[in-house]
Amino acid sequence: MSLDRKLRCHDVGSSDGRDRCTRAGSGWSCRATLLAVLLLAATAPARAQALVETQPSPPSKPYSLQIAGGGVAPLGDAADGSGLGWNVGVSAEVALRGPVRLRVEGLYSRFAAKEIEVGVENERPQPLAQASMRGKVQSITVFFDAVVRRPSKDGRRTAYLMAGPLVSQRRVKITGAGEGTFDGCLPQWLQCSAEPVSFDRALGIRRATSVGASVGAGMTFEVGLTAQLVVEARYAYHGGPSFTAADGTKQSASAAYLPLTVGLRF
Repeated sequence: MSLDRKLRCHDVGSSDGRDRCTRAGSGWSCRATLLAVLLLAATAPARAQALVETQPSPPSKPYSLQIAGGGVAPLGDAADGSGLGWNVGVSAEVALRGPVRLRVEGLYSRFAAKEIEVGVENERPQPLAQASMRGKVQSITVFFDAVVRRPSKDGRRTAYLMAGPLVSQRRVKITGAGEGTFDGCLPQWLQCSAEPVSFDRALGIRRATSVGASVGAGMTFEVGLTAQLVVEARYAYHGGPSFTAADGTKQSASAAYLPLTVGLRF
């Protein structure tokens, strides 16, 4: 084989080179080289796609911060002392092991005031009369939660469950108009006495610190920002002091709430 024919056989980088190789009749070596080039070009996209699919997703951040706000609904007996409210909170979260994370959140809640009519006793001219009382409840709660996260396959959404203890301080401001003796028991307003008291002594500001527990769930969404959109809800049980009413019955100031929040996670 001449030197010119060998050079033409190895010129396979263009369609002109393939024509020359075929016309030169260089045998199996030239044909095998040409076939290998064609197979490499045909399988390159598939190999690239497989590489993308097997590429591991980036690890989640070891910590995150969240700000959120929304509404809160009192449940059960708590609804006797307050209406719907709003809340705002901030939380910090750190990774522990696997999908488990530790979260600490501070939440401030304020509820719509509620007004009720109560009975009072007067000496004269009416032994029994009605008086109005108005109570406004607010609370500061710190949650300590274990969080378990489960991201979607495409990584654009993450569902999570959370549960843990809480510490809460409730503050109630009671105002009203009336006079006489009051012997009612209003545990959701932290007002109860074993003995009748003057009506003005039933008014004022009362506070109570208690422990409780909560459980909830949430979802984060990738929205093309540096932060994620967060939606979550939880059931929160707040313990409370116990009272003995004037009639000897036991009363509890425990309360349950359902906070719903929307926010951003950084």
